[in-house]
Amino acid sequence: SSRNEIDDLGLRELVEDGGVALVEWGEAAEPVLADDWLRLDLGMGDGEDDRTVRITARGGSWSERWSALTASLGRWLVPA
Repeated sequence: SSRNEIDDLGLRELVEDGGVALVEWGEAAEPVLADDWLRLDLGMGDGEDDRTVRITARGGSWSERWSALTASLGRWLVPA
């Protein structure tokens, strides 16, 4: 099953030790990542070479870091 495959990757151990995991199609990994993660949804923009990134944060540590994250995005940030 996909849950066993996710468990075999060792993501839980990685993030519990303070690591960062970037997972394509991360919906399958959400149950393993507990309640503290940052989700990036990549999409196509209006122009041929334009791309969008939607950022969703979940969990206490991201709530604490949200201001710093949005400040670092500076001129690229477009409010939702």
